[in-house]
Amino acid sequence: MKQAIIPTNKKDKSLSILFISAICITLFLFFIDEGYYNFKWMSSGMNWIIFSIYATVIFLVELLLFKLFPKKYQASGMALWMVIGLVMLGIFYLIVTLWMNW
Repeated sequence: MKQAIIPTNKKDKSLSILFISAICITLFLFFIDEGYYNFKWMSSGMNWIIFSIYATVIFLVELLLFKLFPKKYQASGMALWMVIGLVMLGIFYLIVTLWMNW
């Protein structure tokens, strides 16, 4: 019995990593929203629409930054490092913003 081999494209793999990271970042943002630290927002349909808008915007920003890098940096491992770097940059921005408003 022969097994079917499904070819994987590096570009598709990188895009899926970006998409999954956008979903995870948005889930985290909605989890910590207004200090409730829960997922009760999932019970409202309007919140799902807002969630999809946030996730789409985050994904498009990640995709834009991904396209700005040269081709040699677009390996799937590099996409993961880019996501980690963007999250770190966002946390740094959040800390600086909170520090300046104190």
